[in-house]
Amino acid sequence: ATVGAIIGFGIAAHGSESINWAYSNKGVWFIAAGWVYAPLVAGACAATIFLLIKYGLFRRADPYKWTIRSIPFIFALTAAIETLFIVWKGSPRLNLDDQEPWKIAVECVSIGLAFGAFGILCFVPWADRKVKGKEPLRSYEMFYHWCIPTREPVAEALEPEEGGDVLDGGDMKAADEATPDKGYFAGFKKKATKGLLAEVADYKAEDATIKEMHDLAEKFDEDAEELFRFLQVMTSSLASFAHGANDVANAIGPLSTIYYIWQIFFVPWANRKVKGKEPLRAYEMFYHWCIATREPISEALEPEQDADVLDGDMKAADEATPDKGYFASLKKQATKGLVAEVADYKADDAQIKEMHDLAEKFDQDSEELFRFLQVMTSSLASFAHGANDVANAIGPLSTIYYIWQNAEIPPKKVQVELWILAYGGIGIDVGLILYGYKIMRALGNQITYHSPSRGFSMELGATLSVMIASKTGIPVSTTQCITGATLFVGLCNGNLKTLGWKRLIITAFGWILTLPVAGIISGSIFAFAAYSPSMLEGAFNASS
Repeated sequence: ATVGAIIGFGIAAHGSESINWAYSNKGVWFIAAGWVYAPLVAGACAATIFLLIKYGLFRRADPYKWTIRSIPFIFALTAAIETLFIVWKGSPRLNLDDQEPWKIAVECVSIGLAFGAFGILCFVPWADRKVKGKEPLRSYEMFYHWCIPTREPVAEALEPEEGGDVLDGGDMKAADEATPDKGYFAGFKKKATKGLLAEVADYKAEDATIKEMHDLAEKFDEDAEELFRFLQVMTSSLASFAHGANDVANAIGPLSTIYYIWQIFFVPWANRKVKGKEPLRAYEMFYHWCIATREPISEALEPEQDADVLDGDMKAADEATPDKGYFASLKKQATKGLVAEVADYKADDAQIKEMHDLAEKFDQDSEELFRFLQVMTSSLASFAHGANDVANAIGPLSTIYYIWQNAEIPPKKVQVELWILAYGGIGIDVGLILYGYKIMRALGNQITYHSPSRGFSMELGATLSVMIASKTGIPVSTTQCITGATLFVGLCNGNLKTLGWKRLIITAFGWILTLPVAGIISGSIFAFAAYSPSMLEGAFNASS
């Protein structure tokens, strides 16, 4: 899109002769050729990686044994590649690529060996206990797994909750209850959290003397009492401050501010929540005037065990009376991409289901070991995405800013301002949150069947091709590379029916259409801004 926009602007401003079309001089046809061979290179890399995993690990007699033995080596190799990419294509301000080749090699090897050691000492023993031994272990426990005694396998603990990660998911609460920790860290944790779990409000509540004392105390209106729950947060904080400072005068200073907050925010919000029985959250008091009146939900005000009555069961309230205010609507749109279904999107579709069923499946325990590795490759893919796609987008902006600031054509290499880099980073994050789920759906399950080992191969293969393209200056798209990698890994199933050809054709058509559409829009906007004033001036002179 960026390349098309630049071409459209150039033609509108100076004619087609101003565009460098030549292949030999890194012109338009050179870039277009990159859009063809970049997905092919990515696909070849990804297919090679996956076939090595498929035939070198998964097709052996004991795939789990061979996979877990190879994990430290894969850790080391992936980390070394990531380090090479960062040094090779890192920020020019750090001058990392100015080092001598042998220093870069030492850095890459050293970091790779460190990650390999981490795999041997921490990840492999932890993963073996969790995946093969079915012990209910958490991710952070890999760093001190040797201090944790063997736990009883709990089948329920290894069943992931909806949307959870199998390797780290599961009902850990059930596991804790069934097999309580007895190690050193568990004992320390028990001592450290004793004060958080100790009974206070109902301590010795059955004692006859205390019970009589409580029964004789006067009771007041429950709704009125509820209003003081929130106030107790303020007063307890105020008391802590006074106790720490040992000076009551310091505690009464913010009284006027508290009174103002009380009148403007808390009183109207509390009236709606307590008297009106509206399902409002605590933080909504700060913009309660923007929230339309909600239908009272009695169930929403019934607290769960140990819950705060004033805050209620908001999940039930959300389902029964969804927010209709401006901020609620904005929040819904802004967070849509975070809650949208991706992995199982259209999983019941007959064609997609058949495509997934025909794909070859491998040992589940062996596949699970690649989940953690995908954290590394997805991080590397994100870095590559920023190094290439974001750079393509902010390149013209950086040039425009340089001309505006210096009133001259920039040299071949210009240091990009930090605020422009931040602007590009924020832009890609916002785009991912708002619309990223659409691409995830298309690539995640509508092209071919995905598994952890396949995802690892796709991400690493695509990243390697983007790395090469970035270093050679070809503005390829990371999406093109990951699509090529997905296609080639899907072909490794040995069955053309395991690929969603319709989605692939639509994707390719979108790539072709993007260039002229972006060019026409860009050229039209520039022509309107640049030539309309002169045309109006000529018409005005002719009429006068």
